[in-house]
Amino acid sequence: MNQLNHFMFEGFARRTLEGKQKEQLFNEMNQLEKAIAKLEKTPENRMYGRYLHDMRNYLYKISKYKSGTLSSMQFRDSLMAQNLIHQIDSVYQDQKVIVWCSNIHSFSYQESKDYRPIGAYIKSKYGKASYMIDFSSYALFNDKGKVIEKPGKLAIENTFHALKTPYFFIDLRAVPNTSILKKEFTSTINQRTDQKKVWSRFLTEFSI
Repeated sequence: MNQLNHFMFEGFARRTLEGKQKEQLFNEMNQLEKAIAKLEKTPENRMYGRYLHDMRNYLYKISKYKSGTLSSMQFRDSLMAQNLIHQIDSVYQDQKVIVWCSNIHSFSYQESKDYRPIGAYIKSKYGKASYMIDFSSYALFNDKGKVIEKPGKLAIENTFHALKTPYFFIDLRAVPNTSILKKEFTSTINQRTDQKKVWSRFLTEFSI
């Protein structure tokens, strides 16, 4: 029990569990979770139940899906969304909550048929009460101060860069429907990769 968090690491789980031991651990954790669910519904018992639920599922994720794949991200984001919704509705009930994460996780629209990010769960649950601010930039500096990873020639980051404004913020909800920002355009907002999408479906605000 004191080493459950170590099983989040694939190497540790592989070295420690042999043969059917992994399935046995799944079953034991599942039985513990069910036993806790029958106890008095105190905050402490609920948290222990959620902890076992998450550890079991995370161990399942690293044993079933290759890290970094869409299927792995999909499973992980679904678990994180469950926990975030639980915290919003209980720990932070009736409060404003700021969640800081990578752009792709904050997307309020399903990225692909194989990947639904946290933001899409939150948008579905809380509607207009939620909003997503995504960040982009023209390029990066390496350790020698040289500009690297410039966007492709069609990316909208080139247009923003040409304005010579260091920082600015765009509320896409206030942009007219006739604007290019409400239509399909190319941006590097996701993993610094040129992608052409109707980006206003994925985010509410655009910060440069």
